[in-house]
Amino acid sequence: MSIIVDNGDSFGRVRAGKGLFGLGRFFAAQFGARSSARKLNSTGPEHLTSPLAMHAHTKLEIFRQVVSQHMAQGRMMQDSPLAGAVLKAGKKKSCFGHAGVGLASEALDAMRDIAERDGAGLFLISGSLLGPVRDGHLLEHDYDLDFGVFSDDPRMDRLEQSLRGDPRFEVTKVFNITPELALYNRYMAGQTDKPLKYTILYKGIVTVDIFVHLNFEGVVYHGTDRNIWLNSPFALAPLRSGDKTYLAPDDSETYLEENYGNWRVPVTDYHCATDTPNSGTVVSYRALFNGIKNYMRFKRAGDERRAGIIHEQIEAMGDSVSNGWKA
Repeated sequence: MSIIVDNGDSFGRVRAGKGLFGLGRFFAAQFGARSSARKLNSTGPEHLTSPLAMHAHTKLEIFRQVVSQHMAQGRMMQDSPLAGAVLKAGKKKSCFGHAGVGLASEALDAMRDIAERDGAGLFLISGSLLGPVRDGHLLEHDYDLDFGVFSDDPRMDRLEQSLRGDPRFEVTKVFNITPELALYNRYMAGQTDKPLKYTILYKGIVTVDIFVHLNFEGVVYHGTDRNIWLNSPFALAPLRSGDKTYLAPDDSETYLEENYGNWRVPVTDYHCATDTPNSGTVVSYRALFNGIKNYMRFKRAGDERRAGIIHEQIEAMGDSVSNGWKA
């Protein structure tokens, strides 16, 4: 089952539109020539001074130039220094920080135990749910642990305090809804500064992500300022995996089908931005830049299928804004 929500009503599904060159002109006119923060201030009631707005110019200029010079005909210029700027090398993700499944399983159980003690409804999602449901253990090729928590869970603050006070854990980042996200994404309107994601390190090695799940017009969503994923509403229930029990969506198979499609068939070459049937549209500077970066990487690798999906996602961002999809 794949959730498709009409673009004009709420989240929006990806769809082709004006072409990348037209989109580049649109965003250049919308955000580019003057101060990004000043332009955004003129379109909404909130004073937008977040770091995202402050450093958006550099990314946006690269975006504009790459779009106008190298993507007009959907082609890539291999020798472009601008392409190199977008495609700068990043750290390759490794299996649970090279620690393997052993330490990751230890981290999984430690997170569960602390959440149960504090009464927080921390539940398995994404690959951390797929592995236990399908294989009876964590995926051996995964690179982090993924949990969910509902936005109205009254014990999340206590859980965060417990994690900060436990020497095994380090809360490295709490990503909140920025004024920009609340302004340009209707489902985040009025929720500025509410958390979207917690990133935690276990023993300095295993990365643990906690995604806050929010409700909007009968859809449950979670994500960041780059990606958003949509699910049918669900309750929580115990999930038995091997000799262990975790909290999970009550209909785990439906949740996995929405996330992965045919989740029963193992896939090791997986990309969260292109291979999730339930991805939606999030409008932000970082989403634009990340989309261009992924498009260029897939084009260089000859992966036309994924490049096409990213193309459509970028078009959907422009369509969302041009259709008045603002708070």
